[in-house]
Amino acid sequence: MLLKENARLAKRVEQLDANAKKDSSNSSKPPSSNNPYQNKDSKQGTAEDKGKCKKPGGKLGHTGHRQALLKPTHTEPCKPEKCGCGCTDFQGTTPFYTHQVLELPEIKLNVTHFILHQGECLNCGKINKGRSPKASPPVRPILIREGALSPLSSP
Repeated sequence: MLLKENARLAKRVEQLDANAKKDSSNSSKPPSSNNPYQNKDSKQGTAEDKGKCKKPGGKLGHTGHRQALLKPTHTEPCKPEKCGCGCTDFQGTTPFYTHQVLELPEIKLNVTHFILHQGECLNCGKINKGRSPKASPPVRPILIREGALSPLSSP
């Protein structure tokens, strides 16, 4: 009877040890259930344990990928100006690199004034007001100050 109890308790200890080693990286537990006091490096092992240390960046033999050049709207050749010896004459210059600069164009406003008129009806004397066309966006006044646009605050 004591042997059965001992075997049952040993099995339970193994089960509890296995559960204690689980965290979010090796089980379906959420990261919030990890022990905040446990050192993260100790559970991951050291570089010697893993076999080799990986350096950051591209690896030897890996072909790089460059951003494709866009079709230019303007091209400026940049030729050498002056040599270290002071000479300014160069023969047979050839392009060796393309430095691409992207700039956003200036935003230009399309300003349309809808001048609304009002007038008195000749028949009944009521004042009637003109309306802006239905195709126009809703009226939202803006204040232009020092080149910046900002919506007017409602009183």
